[in-house]
Order: sequence, then structure tokens, then C-alpha cells
Amino acid sequence: MLFVPFFFLLGEAFGFVWAPKTLVCGGEDIYGECEALVDLGLSLSKIPSGWLSGESYCRWTGIICNDAFKVTDISVSHLDGKYTSELPLGILSRFSNLESLALVNCSLGGLLPADFGKGLKELYLNENEFT
Repeated sequence: MLFVPFFFLLGEAFGFVWAPKTLVCGGEDIYGECEALVDLGLSLSKIPSGWLSGESYCRWTGIICNDAFKVTDISVSHLDGKYTSELPLGILSRFSNLESLALVNCSLGGLLPADFGKGLKELYLNENEFT
């Protein structure tokens, strides 16, 4: 088992305070990819259902892995958050086998680097507020 320390959002009822929590990834999971998915999940306006559950990230909603437990597809949509968030810098470079990224209607905004999505076969960022 891998333990990845991180902070998670407790919610509106607590005034958006951050609290420590430990994420347990499956023993077959790759630490760097687990950590990157945690960062991605926490950057979204809402954490996708089924994420940060303590199970292997290959079983998380919208995540597809290859036989080597490398993330190949990330598909998250319709989070309808109450605020706009930005993707962490360099997030895509942390997934060595990522082929498809779909973040549709996820209340994302901000600037995207010119090379964002380079190397992907599919990229869907519809219904967000990127500039």
C-alpha cells in the first residue's frame, strides 16, 4: 500500500477549511500518478465521485489504466462547482502514458499553456472558462 499525504476540502459548512488526510492507494498503484490524480482532484471545484476513496486509482470513476497501472484516460464531467478553479501547472506531464483527457463542464478557468495537451490523442475541455 502507498500512503500519499494530502489536504482535502471539508466543504462549505466549514467555510472551505483544509484538513489533513492520508490517501491509501492500492499496492499496485504508482506513487507519482496517484499523487498527480490527488492534485488534479483537489484542483477541481468538486472532487469527482469515487475519487480519493482509498481504492486503487484505476477503479476511480473516469480513470482508465493500462496493464502496468499507468493512467491512460481521465474523463471527468459536469461537476457544476460554485467557483472556478485552475489546473495545477504541469499536471499532464506527470502522467507518462496519458492519451485522452476530458474535463467537460468542470468549472475550470484561467490560462492554458501553449503546449497544454501536447502528446494527447484526445483533449476535451468544453464548457469551461479558459482564457
